Amino acid sequence: MSRSISGTPLARRTVLGAGAASAAAFLAACSSGGNGGSSSGNGEGGELKLLLIGGSPELDTFVNETLLPEFADSSGYTVTLEKVDWGSAFQQVTTAAGTGTLADVLLIGGIWTAPLADRGALLALDDHVASWGDLDSFYPGMIEDGAFDGSQYALPLYSDTRTTLYRADLLEQAGADPSSLPRTWEEFRSLAEQIQAARVEGVTAAVDWGQDQSIGLQQTFAQLLLQAGGTYYDESGKAQFSSEPGVLALEYLTGFYRDGLADVNMQDQGTGPRALVAGQAAMTYTGTFTVRNAVDNAPEIVEQLVAGPPLIGPSGSPVTSAWINKLGIAASTDDPDGSWQLVEHMLSRANVEQLDALFGGLPARSDLTDAEYLTDTPPGFIEAAEHIVPQPAHPNMLQIAPEINTAMQDAIRNPDDVERVLADLDATIDEINGV
Repeated sequence: MSRSISGTPLARRTVLGAGAASAAAFLAACSSGGNGGSSSGNGEGGELKLLLIGGSPELDTFVNETLLPEFADSSGYTVTLEKVDWGSAFQQVTTAAGTGTLADVLLIGGIWTAPLADRGALLALDDHVASWGDLDSFYPGMIEDGAFDGSQYALPLYSDTRTTLYRADLLEQAGADPSSLPRTWEEFRSLAEQIQAARVEGVTAAVDWGQDQSIGLQQTFAQLLLQAGGTYYDESGKAQFSSEPGVLALEYLTGFYRDGLADVNMQDQGTGPRALVAGQAAMTYTGTFTVRNAVDNAPEIVEQLVAGPPLIGPSGSPVTSAWINKLGIAASTDDPDGSWQLVEHMLSRANVEQLDALFGGLPARSDLTDAEYLTDTPPGFIEAAEHIVPQPAHPNMLQIAPEINTAMQDAIRNPDDVERVLADLDATIDEINGV
């Protein structure tokens, strides 16, 4: 039987550690952007600043010794690299934007585009993107993730695409075929029932739905809501979680808990093996951070991890989402054209491949699916990128996401009270948004 991952342990940098990164980025904020760059403004070079978040010493070496010198040779620009950790990122980006000291070009965390654009921190890129020759080389869903209020403010650099992930050995013990994985909500539920009925040793609940100390359940519900054909808001901006798709999505999720196929006590604590890695669950909906968790905590089971397709729900089409980190240009830059040249340089095929590998991310470019650094990445994660639908962009997303997560915590503990939970959630979100 074939496996989606070879038996060779994955190098840590080949797998996006976006679980911890996204949680930290969501809860927090960026280090001081420093002063904006200066330029002659005549296209003959000048000085720019680049702000990157996280990454390894190897990333810094590549940027400082290859990426930026090559840019200097081709453009005449001198670029200073600034670095900050994810834990302080968003707050310091907004502080620097408020004082006009934000770096010319900066990395933007997954759901930051709308909050930053709404505060006037980002430059609209529409004119540049309209004539950008590489636009069609990127996944459309990832491009859309950088848009807000009709304008493009950021472009994707790397991602952590979410899809189904299974333990092949545990499926086999339950009499299931790991080479024939679920494609629909119904098939996913049926497989969970088969695993639970088989009483596989060590499995306490068939499915881990990603409950953690951050916003794991919010991300789970977002997947299901999109798969049900739902959205967050109507045209007037009022929350629509209690609409029919929202009810279908939450009833589907809570049904697993009500019927013993998922366990409210299964919660990732941020340390040690996740439930799938520990063999306490046999299936989950996740990103490549779970594969990295296996590399770190139980490398002997890495070859048993099999990524399946995104599920098809009531919408009738496979849908997934992703945590997409992007490049943007500060609205305060003194040199928009030079900053765009740097963005173009960084997003070229050769440089994206190197940067994605060093960040440990999945490619945002659709022409990099065969990149060498992806050799040991479960193909299902790469294939799922074609089905990404972004979560609706909103300036208040940093406040909205934890409220959704709290509602989901309530729902899985009160699975017969779905409509009340969603009605309360709509009222809370509308209050936050002032509608």
